[in-house]
Amino acid sequence: MDLHQHYQQLYQNSLQHINNNGNDIDTLMNAPDDLRRGITLVVRPDAAILQNIQHMTDGLKALDPHQYYHPADDLHVTVMSIITCYSGFDLSMIHLPDYVSMIESCLLPSPDICIRFKGITLSPSCILVQGFMENDTLTDIRQRLRTRFKRSSLQQTIDQRYTIQTAHSTIVRFRQPLANQSKILAYLEQYREHDFGCLHTRDISLLYNDWYHKQEIVQTLHRFRIPTPTANARQ
Repeated sequence: MDLHQHYQQLYQNSLQHINNNGNDIDTLMNAPDDLRRGITLVVRPDAAILQNIQHMTDGLKALDPHQYYHPADDLHVTVMSIITCYSGFDLSMIHLPDYVSMIESCLLPSPDICIRFKGITLSPSCILVQGFMENDTLTDIRQRLRTRFKRSSLQQTIDQRYTIQTAHSTIVRFRQPLANQSKILAYLEQYREHDFGCLHTRDISLLYNDWYHKQEIVQTLHRFRIPTPTANARQ
């Protein structure tokens, strides 16, 4: 996938939709009966990247304070949705050590995951920071996860909704019509190519989460660390 082209097309299509029809509203954002839960592997932006994102969202809040702005602790890049959130899922339905063992087997000695956060894009219902992989580590881990989980008998929903190939982070969700729509879109245009920073990490977390990764619901089930390559390591 050409990520630049993908993000650009998403932005243009969403911009046209919003200009013609207004933004979509996430009606489940604050629904008390939203019981969708799942387990997800994620990496998190570092403090410098989060600060840069916060500076941008502060400007958005001044224009429209009533949307949902993900707190810094919620922001993440999905490595893989192992079990996509659905109503009725509970941790008692799986044997967690089997999942930890399976994931560990997919983390071979590799360089750091390296993601450049540059520019923003839109969907009709949210704002995303674009992420670009600067090496193959994340792609390779995803492929091993796909292959090994699909060969196993463990409950999983990998690729059932779509095949994840991007490295974006959702930062704002629309929970009502945009106030000052033209000003907001003009403000976002200023950040279309903004460099928020580059993440280098070896740390991956397995989470029990809701759809929105709200910290009051998220549980960290296990923390993994990608092994450091050695002279004799081979993938």
